Amino acid sequence: MHIYSFPALLPPEPFGLDIDSFCDAARTQLSKAFLPYKKPQTQNKGLIILEVITDNLTSVGIICLTNIHDYQENKLQVHEDIIESKLKKQKEYLVKQGTFIKPILAAVEDHIDLTNWLQIERQKPVFKTFHSLKRHQIFNLWLVDDSDSILEVKEIFRTKITRAIIADGHHRSAACKSLFEEGNKQFNYLFTAYFPVSQLKILTFHRIYSLPKQTDVNLVLSNLTLHFDLTKLTSPLLPKGKHEVLIGLKDEWYQGIFKNIPHGKPDVIYVDELLPSIIDVKNIINIQYPEDAVSIQSFVNERKDNNPILALSFFPIPKNDWVKGVKDQLFFPPKSTRFMPILRSGLTMFDFKNTPPLPID
Repeated sequence: MHIYSFPALLPPEPFGLDIDSFCDAARTQLSKAFLPYKKPQTQNKGLIILEVITDNLTSVGIICLTNIHDYQENKLQVHEDIIESKLKKQKEYLVKQGTFIKPILAAVEDHIDLTNWLQIERQKPVFKTFHSLKRHQIFNLWLVDDSDSILEVKEIFRTKITRAIIADGHHRSAACKSLFEEGNKQFNYLFTAYFPVSQLKILTFHRIYSLPKQTDVNLVLSNLTLHFDLTKLTSPLLPKGKHEVLIGLKDEWYQGIFKNIPHGKPDVIYVDELLPSIIDVKNIINIQYPEDAVSIQSFVNERKDNNPILALSFFPIPKNDWVKGVKDQLFFPPKSTRFMPILRSGLTMFDFKNTPPLPID
Protein backbone atom coordinates (compact mmCIF):
# COMPACT_ATOMS: atom_id res chain seq x y z
CA MET A 1 0.00 0.00 0.00
CA HIS A 2 1.12 3.57 -0.68
CA ILE A 3 0.74 6.14 2.09
CA TYR A 4 1.90 9.77 2.24
CA SER A 5 2.40 12.51 4.78
CA PHE A 6 0.18 15.59 4.58
CA PRO A 7 -0.15 19.18 5.82
CA ALA A 8 -2.41 18.69 8.82
CA LEU A 9 -5.20 21.06 9.78
CA LEU A 10 -5.95 21.01 13.51
CA PRO A 11 -8.52 22.88 15.62
CA PRO A 12 -7.55 26.50 16.39
CA GLU A 13 -6.03 27.32 19.76
CA PRO A 14 -8.95 29.42 21.14
CA PHE A 15 -10.99 26.22 21.61
CA GLY A 16 -8.44 24.95 24.14
CA LEU A 17 -8.39 21.34 25.28
CA ASP A 18 -12.16 20.65 25.24
CA ILE A 19 -12.85 19.80 21.62
CA ASP A 20 -16.60 19.11 21.65
CA SER A 21 -17.82 22.53 20.51
CA PHE A 22 -15.39 22.63 17.59
CA CYS A 23 -16.08 19.07 16.46
CA ASP A 24 -19.84 19.52 16.63
CA ALA A 25 -19.62 22.67 14.51
CA ALA A 26 -17.22 21.07 12.04
CA ARG A 27 -19.55 18.11 11.59
CA THR A 28 -22.56 20.28 10.73
CA GLN A 29 -20.90 23.09 8.80
CA LEU A 30 -17.18 23.62 8.57
CA SER A 31 -17.36 27.40 8.19
CA LYS A 32 -19.17 27.76 11.52
CA ALA A 33 -16.33 26.00 13.28
CA PHE A 34 -13.88 28.65 12.10
CA LEU A 35 -15.93 31.64 13.22
CA PRO A 36 -15.27 33.90 15.02
CA TYR A 37 -11.81 32.36 14.98
CA LYS A 38 -9.39 32.36 12.10
CA LYS A 39 -9.07 29.20 10.00
CA PRO A 40 -6.76 26.59 11.54
CA GLN A 41 -3.19 27.03 10.44
CA THR A 42 -1.44 24.31 8.48
CA GLN A 43 1.03 22.52 10.73
CA ASN A 44 4.35 21.15 9.56
CA LYS A 45 3.86 18.43 6.97
CA GLY A 46 4.01 14.95 8.43
CA LEU A 47 2.08 11.96 9.67
CA ILE A 48 -0.13 12.00 12.75
CA ILE A 49 -0.09 9.26 15.36
CA LEU A 50 -3.44 9.30 17.16
CA GLU A 51 -4.12 7.72 20.54
CA VAL A 52 -7.79 7.57 21.53
CA ILE A 53 -8.60 6.73 25.14
CA THR A 54 -12.24 5.85 25.83
CA ASP A 55 -13.30 4.11 29.04
CA ASN A 56 -11.43 0.80 29.07
CA LEU A 57 -10.21 0.92 25.47
CA THR A 58 -7.01 2.59 24.28
CA SER A 59 -6.42 2.60 20.51
CA VAL A 60 -3.31 3.80 18.68
CA GLY A 61 -3.14 4.35 14.93
CA ILE A 62 -1.64 6.47 12.20
CA ILE A 63 -3.34 9.21 10.15
CA CYS A 64 -2.02 9.74 6.63
CA LEU A 65 -3.01 9.95 2.99
CA THR A 66 -3.65 6.83 0.91
CA ASN A 67 -3.20 6.71 -2.84
CA ILE A 68 -6.64 6.44 -4.47
CA HIS A 69 -5.29 3.65 -6.67
CA ASP A 70 -5.00 1.40 -3.61
CA TYR A 71 -8.75 1.83 -3.13
CA GLN A 72 -9.45 1.26 -6.82
CA GLU A 73 -7.37 -1.92 -6.73
CA ASN A 74 -9.16 -3.20 -3.60
CA LYS A 75 -6.04 -3.03 -1.42
CA LEU A 76 -8.11 -0.74 0.77
CA GLN A 77 -11.05 -3.10 0.91
CA VAL A 78 -14.75 -2.37 1.45
CA HIS A 79 -17.13 -4.64 3.35
CA GLU A 80 -20.48 -2.80 3.25
CA ASP A 81 -22.88 -1.99 0.44
CA ILE A 82 -23.19 1.63 -0.65
CA ILE A 83 -26.46 3.59 -0.41
CA GLU A 84 -26.67 5.66 -3.62
CA SER A 85 -28.50 8.60 -2.04
CA LYS A 86 -25.88 8.87 0.69
CA LEU A 87 -23.07 8.59 -1.85
CA LYS A 88 -24.52 11.54 -3.76
CA LYS A 89 -24.70 13.65 -0.59
CA GLN A 90 -21.11 12.78 0.31
CA LYS A 91 -19.89 13.87 -3.12
CA GLU A 92 -21.73 17.17 -2.81
CA TYR A 93 -20.37 17.67 0.69
CA LEU A 94 -16.74 17.00 -0.28
CA VAL A 95 -16.90 19.43 -3.18
CA LYS A 96 -18.61 22.12 -1.10
CA GLN A 97 -16.35 21.88 1.96
CA GLY A 98 -13.08 21.42 0.10
CA THR A 99 -11.79 19.59 3.16
CA PHE A 100 -11.80 16.08 4.53
CA ILE A 101 -12.98 16.81 8.06
CA LYS A 102 -12.63 13.23 9.32
CA PRO A 103 -10.35 10.42 8.17
CA ILE A 104 -11.67 7.09 6.99
CA LEU A 105 -11.16 4.47 9.70
CA ALA A 106 -9.33 1.42 8.32
CA ALA A 107 -8.15 -1.75 10.01
CA VAL A 108 -4.85 -3.50 9.31
CA GLU A 109 -3.86 -6.89 10.62
CA ASP A 110 -1.33 -6.56 13.42
CA HIS A 111 2.29 -6.48 12.29
CA ILE A 112 5.27 -6.33 14.63
CA ASP A 113 7.12 -3.76 12.50
CA LEU A 114 4.24 -1.29 12.65
CA THR A 115 3.73 -1.96 16.37
CA ASN A 116 7.41 -1.25 17.06
CA TRP A 117 7.39 1.90 14.92
CA LEU A 118 4.36 3.29 16.75
CA GLN A 119 5.91 2.48 20.12
CA ILE A 120 9.19 4.25 19.30
CA GLU A 121 7.50 7.35 17.91
CA ARG A 122 5.20 7.63 20.95
CA GLN A 123 8.20 7.91 23.23
CA LYS A 124 8.63 11.43 21.86
CA PRO A 125 6.69 14.35 23.41
CA VAL A 126 2.97 14.54 22.68
CA PHE A 127 2.26 17.20 20.04
CA LYS A 128 -1.36 17.97 20.98
CA THR A 129 -3.90 16.70 23.53
CA PHE A 130 -7.65 17.24 23.29
CA HIS A 131 -10.50 16.16 25.56
CA SER A 132 -14.12 15.34 24.80
CA LEU A 133 -16.12 15.80 27.98
CA LYS A 134 -19.32 14.80 26.21
CA ARG A 135 -17.98 11.48 24.96
CA HIS A 136 -15.43 10.87 27.73
CA GLN A 137 -12.57 10.65 25.27
CA ILE A 138 -8.95 11.77 25.34
CA PHE A 139 -7.08 12.32 22.07
CA ASN A 140 -3.28 12.43 22.09
CA LEU A 141 -1.54 13.41 18.85
CA TRP A 142 2.09 13.02 17.82
CA LEU A 143 3.38 14.78 14.71
CA VAL A 144 5.92 12.64 12.84
CA ASP A 145 7.84 15.01 10.58
CA ASP A 146 11.23 13.31 10.57
CA SER A 147 11.92 12.20 6.97
CA ASP A 148 13.66 8.97 8.03
CA SER A 149 10.73 7.95 10.26
CA ILE A 150 8.26 8.73 7.48
CA LEU A 151 10.25 6.70 4.96
CA GLU A 152 10.44 3.80 7.42
CA VAL A 153 6.68 3.55 7.95
CA LYS A 154 5.98 4.08 4.26
CA GLU A 155 8.22 1.09 3.53
CA ILE A 156 6.38 -0.97 6.16
CA PHE A 157 3.08 -0.29 4.42
CA ARG A 158 4.54 -0.85 0.96
CA THR A 159 6.11 -4.23 1.75
CA LYS A 160 4.49 -5.63 4.91
CA ILE A 161 0.94 -4.26 5.04
CA THR A 162 -0.46 -4.98 1.62
CA ARG A 163 -4.17 -4.81 2.48
CA ALA A 164 -6.50 -2.94 4.83
CA ILE A 165 -10.24 -3.04 5.52
CA ILE A 166 -12.43 0.06 5.72
CA ALA A 167 -14.19 -0.02 9.08
CA ASP A 168 -15.94 3.35 8.85
CA GLY A 169 -16.15 5.72 5.90
CA HIS A 170 -17.44 3.61 3.01
CA HIS A 171 -19.44 6.47 1.52
CA ARG A 172 -16.65 9.03 1.93
CA SER A 173 -14.15 6.78 0.19
CA ALA A 174 -16.59 5.86 -2.59
CA ALA A 175 -17.39 9.56 -3.09
CA CYS A 176 -13.71 10.42 -3.36
CA LYS A 177 -13.13 7.63 -5.89
CA SER A 178 -16.15 8.68 -7.95
CA LEU A 179 -15.04 12.32 -8.04
CA PHE A 180 -11.50 11.31 -9.03
CA GLU A 181 -12.76 9.10 -11.86
CA GLU A 182 -14.96 11.97 -13.06
CA GLY A 183 -11.81 14.02 -13.62
CA ASN A 184 -11.38 15.81 -10.29
CA LYS A 185 -7.68 15.02 -9.89
CA GLN A 186 -7.39 16.67 -6.47
CA PHE A 187 -9.21 13.62 -5.10
CA ASN A 188 -6.20 11.37 -5.70
CA TYR A 189 -5.85 10.76 -1.95
CA LEU A 190 -8.04 9.26 0.73
CA PHE A 191 -7.60 10.81 4.15
CA THR A 192 -7.17 7.66 6.24
CA ALA A 193 -6.62 6.54 9.84
CA TYR A 194 -5.07 3.07 10.07
CA PHE A 195 -5.52 1.13 13.31
CA PRO A 196 -4.41 -2.48 14.00
CA VAL A 197 -7.33 -4.88 14.31
CA SER A 198 -6.33 -5.55 17.93
CA GLN A 199 -6.90 -1.84 18.69
CA LEU A 200 -10.51 -1.88 17.44
CA LYS A 201 -13.75 -2.86 19.13
CA ILE A 202 -16.96 -3.75 17.28
CA LEU A 203 -20.14 -2.50 18.95
CA THR A 204 -23.66 -3.87 19.09
CA PHE A 205 -25.62 -3.19 15.92
CA HIS A 206 -29.20 -1.92 16.12
CA ARG A 207 -31.77 -1.35 13.41
CA ILE A 208 -35.42 -0.23 13.52
CA TYR A 209 -37.79 -0.68 10.58
CA SER A 210 -40.94 1.45 10.42
CA LEU A 211 -43.58 -0.67 8.69
CA PRO A 212 -46.75 0.35 6.81
CA LYS A 213 -49.78 0.91 9.03
CA GLN A 214 -51.65 -1.94 7.39
CA THR A 215 -48.92 -4.44 8.35
CA ASP A 216 -50.30 -7.59 9.98
CA VAL A 217 -48.14 -7.75 13.11
CA ASN A 218 -49.33 -11.27 13.95
CA LEU A 219 -48.19 -12.45 10.52
CA VAL A 220 -44.76 -10.83 11.07
CA LEU A 221 -44.51 -12.61 14.43
CA SER A 222 -45.47 -15.90 12.78
CA ASN A 223 -42.78 -15.33 10.12
CA LEU A 224 -40.20 -14.66 12.83
CA THR A 225 -40.96 -17.99 14.51
CA LEU A 226 -39.92 -19.76 11.31
CA HIS A 227 -36.35 -18.56 11.81
CA PHE A 228 -36.02 -17.88 15.56
CA ASP A 229 -36.87 -19.51 18.85
CA LEU A 230 -38.62 -16.62 20.60
CA THR A 231 -38.83 -15.85 24.34
CA LYS A 232 -40.93 -12.87 25.40
CA LEU A 233 -39.16 -10.17 27.46
CA THR A 234 -40.47 -7.44 29.74
CA SER A 235 -37.83 -4.94 28.52
CA PRO A 236 -35.14 -4.82 25.82
CA LEU A 237 -32.11 -6.85 26.92
CA LEU A 238 -29.10 -6.80 24.64
CA PRO A 239 -27.87 -10.12 23.22
CA LYS A 240 -25.15 -11.87 25.24
CA GLY A 241 -23.78 -14.21 22.58
CA LYS A 242 -23.54 -15.05 18.89
CA HIS A 243 -26.74 -16.11 17.09
CA GLU A 244 -28.85 -14.28 19.69
CA VAL A 245 -30.99 -11.30 18.60
CA LEU A 246 -33.08 -8.78 20.49
CA ILE A 247 -36.35 -8.38 18.59
CA GLY A 248 -38.88 -5.62 19.15
CA LEU A 249 -42.24 -5.90 17.36
CA LYS A 250 -44.64 -3.01 17.85
CA ASP A 251 -44.57 -2.68 21.69
CA GLU A 252 -43.35 -6.17 22.59
CA TRP A 253 -39.79 -7.46 23.08
CA TYR A 254 -38.39 -10.94 22.44
CA GLN A 255 -35.14 -12.80 22.74
CA GLY A 256 -34.56 -14.57 19.44
CA ILE A 257 -32.18 -17.47 18.86
CA PHE A 258 -31.46 -18.40 15.25
CA LYS A 259 -32.79 -21.88 14.46
CA ASN A 260 -30.34 -22.42 11.64
CA ILE A 261 -27.45 -20.26 10.51
CA PRO A 262 -24.95 -21.20 7.81
CA HIS A 263 -21.45 -21.87 9.10
CA GLY A 264 -19.15 -18.89 8.73
CA LYS A 265 -21.91 -16.41 7.91
CA PRO A 266 -22.22 -13.48 10.37
CA ASP A 267 -25.65 -12.96 11.92
CA VAL A 268 -26.20 -9.53 10.37
CA ILE A 269 -25.63 -10.89 6.87
CA TYR A 270 -27.87 -13.89 7.36
CA VAL A 271 -30.76 -11.91 8.82
CA ASP A 272 -30.59 -9.53 5.87
CA GLU A 273 -31.13 -12.54 3.61
CA LEU A 274 -34.07 -13.67 5.75
CA LEU A 275 -35.71 -10.25 5.97
CA PRO A 276 -37.88 -10.51 2.79
CA SER A 277 -39.49 -13.63 4.28
CA ILE A 278 -40.32 -11.72 7.49
CA ILE A 279 -41.53 -8.27 6.37
CA ASP A 280 -42.45 -6.51 3.15
CA VAL A 281 -39.05 -4.92 2.50
CA LYS A 282 -40.27 -2.98 -0.55
CA ASN A 283 -42.72 -0.95 1.55
CA ILE A 284 -40.55 -0.11 4.56
CA ILE A 285 -41.38 3.47 5.60
CA ASN A 286 -38.08 4.29 7.28
CA ILE A 287 -34.97 2.70 8.82
CA GLN A 288 -33.32 4.03 11.99
CA TYR A 289 -29.90 3.09 13.38
CA PRO A 290 -29.91 3.79 17.15
CA GLU A 291 -26.63 3.66 19.04
CA ASP A 292 -27.82 1.77 22.12
CA ALA A 293 -30.70 -0.12 23.72
CA VAL A 294 -31.93 3.00 25.52
CA SER A 295 -32.29 4.72 22.17
CA ILE A 296 -34.25 1.75 20.86
CA GLN A 297 -36.74 1.83 23.72
CA SER A 298 -37.05 5.62 23.52
CA PHE A 299 -37.72 5.46 19.80
CA VAL A 300 -40.41 2.84 20.27
CA ASN A 301 -42.06 4.66 23.17
CA GLU A 302 -41.89 8.17 21.71
CA ARG A 303 -42.63 7.61 18.03
CA LYS A 304 -45.22 10.09 16.79
CA ASP A 305 -47.20 7.81 14.49
CA ASN A 306 -49.00 4.50 14.81
CA ASN A 307 -46.83 2.61 12.34
CA PRO A 308 -45.74 -0.77 13.70
CA ILE A 309 -42.01 -1.25 14.04
CA LEU A 310 -39.56 -4.14 13.88
CA ALA A 311 -36.44 -3.54 15.97
CA LEU A 312 -33.36 -5.78 15.83
CA SER A 313 -30.18 -5.77 17.92
CA PHE A 314 -27.30 -8.17 17.32
CA PHE A 315 -24.42 -9.37 19.44
CA PRO A 316 -21.25 -7.57 18.27
CA ILE A 317 -19.53 -9.40 15.42
CA PRO A 318 -16.33 -11.01 16.75
CA LYS A 319 -13.38 -9.34 15.05
CA ASN A 320 -12.04 -12.62 13.69
CA ASP A 321 -15.44 -13.35 12.12
CA TRP A 322 -15.48 -9.87 10.60
CA VAL A 323 -12.00 -10.18 9.10
CA LYS A 324 -12.77 -13.67 7.79
CA GLY A 325 -16.07 -12.49 6.31
CA VAL A 326 -14.30 -9.70 4.42
CA LYS A 327 -11.61 -12.10 3.20
CA ASP A 328 -14.37 -14.44 2.01
CA GLN A 329 -15.80 -11.48 0.06
CA LEU A 330 -19.02 -11.39 2.05
CA PHE A 331 -20.82 -8.05 1.89
CA PHE A 332 -22.39 -6.69 5.06
CA PRO A 333 -25.60 -4.64 5.06
CA PRO A 334 -25.11 -0.86 5.25
CA LYS A 335 -24.21 0.40 8.75
CA SER A 336 -24.10 -3.14 10.15
CA THR A 337 -20.76 -2.62 11.92
CA ARG A 338 -19.93 0.17 14.36
CA PHE A 339 -16.39 0.52 15.62
CA MET A 340 -14.41 2.04 18.43
CA PRO A 341 -12.38 4.19 18.41
CA ILE A 342 -14.96 6.68 17.20
CA LEU A 343 -13.08 9.38 15.31
CA ARG A 344 -14.22 12.99 15.62
CA SER A 345 -15.03 15.36 12.78
CA GLY A 346 -12.64 18.32 12.78
CA LEU A 347 -10.01 16.86 15.11
CA THR A 348 -7.66 16.27 12.18
CA MET A 349 -8.44 17.57 8.69
CA PHE A 350 -6.96 17.62 5.20
CA ASP A 351 -7.57 20.46 2.71
CA PHE A 352 -7.50 18.85 -0.74
CA LYS A 353 -8.21 22.01 -2.70
CA ASN A 354 -4.88 23.58 -1.82
CA THR A 355 -2.80 20.41 -2.13
CA PRO A 356 -1.06 19.55 -5.42
CA PRO A 357 -2.40 16.40 -7.10
CA LEU A 358 1.06 14.78 -7.19
CA PRO A 359 2.61 12.84 -4.26
CA ILE A 360 3.98 15.32 -1.74
CA ASP A 361 6.68 13.06 -0.22
